[in-house]
Amino acid sequence: LVGCGFKHAFVVTSSAVLNSAREVLARLEAAGIRCTVHSEINTEPDLRMFNHCLAAARNANPDAVIGLGGGSPMDVAKLVAALAELEARKAELDSQIKAATPDKGAGEDGDDADASDDEPAVDEAQLKAKKKDLEAKVKEVARTVKAIGKGKKANASALNKLDKPTI
Repeated sequence: LVGCGFKHAFVVTSSAVLNSAREVLARLEAAGIRCTVHSEINTEPDLRMFNHCLAAARNANPDAVIGLGGGSPMDVAKLVAALAELEARKAELDSQIKAATPDKGAGEDGDDADASDDEPAVDEAQLKAKKKDLEAKVKEVARTVKAIGKGKKANASALNKLDKPTI
């Protein structure tokens, strides 16, 4: 994790695993990685439990998500990591699309007075296509979350296809 440049990890686990994980957490802290621990995934996750964990992760604003324990903490960690990554990508794409869209207040020739001729042109259509693909991934994660909310097991193959793996 240190070699990847991570500085703050959000750790999803259960209270039963937390005592066993203390050495791992101590090693992470000793390596300079601050850990925010969410140890409330003690049963098969439901929608309330997932939303509580997601809110805690958003509040912590980590740059890595770690799942420790059995299937439930791992499933929740994967979903939290995927949504955090997708939300960050969406914000980045929104910013790039905004930057690529001609400013209504530009000069008569349509050029932005602040734009540099040295900057490569950004293809707005490509950015919008990436955003559409990203939105489809968000919907896939949302379907998995809804399945959890209905008491169904998370689809392991769908979770494994998510772009950002849980470390």
